[in-house]
Amino acid sequence: MNDGNNGNSVEKSPEDKVQSLTADSQIRQFVIPIILDRLGIFVKSDKETQGIIYKSEEYTASLKLKEDSQTLSLDRNLPDSEENQEALLASRNNNSEDYCITINNLTKEEFERFKTLFNEQQARREQSQQQFKNQDSGKELD
Repeated sequence: MNDGNNGNSVEKSPEDKVQSLTADSQIRQFVIPIILDRLGIFVKSDKETQGIIYKSEEYTASLKLKEDSQTLSLDRNLPDSEENQEALLASRNNNSEDYCITINNLTKEEFERFKTLFNEQQARREQSQQQFKNQDSGKELD
């Protein structure tokens, strides 16, 4: 039986570290903004945990605010096992812009869905900015 403790260290290879760093930066770029956006729009304050919660069919997102830090978590509502419930956990100090990814259990499919949502959101923002600019330029023509 091989329990993984056969004298070989289980350290990540440099390639694995690069991949996980890439994944973390992509999580910061695409996933965290979508979660924060949803928390900002569909807010349900939770006085007990001093945080904000958003629940969709698939996920429960929460942002816990402490005096000097914020913790963002994303849990699956219907995991196939208990250890698969936690999809993402990230935190940051209030004086830092970037979140530090503590747990990243997002599947490639889940990540791609978040990335698609992010791109759709960006396209909508650009479209509404364009409409706003068009309205402004229309006023100048009068």
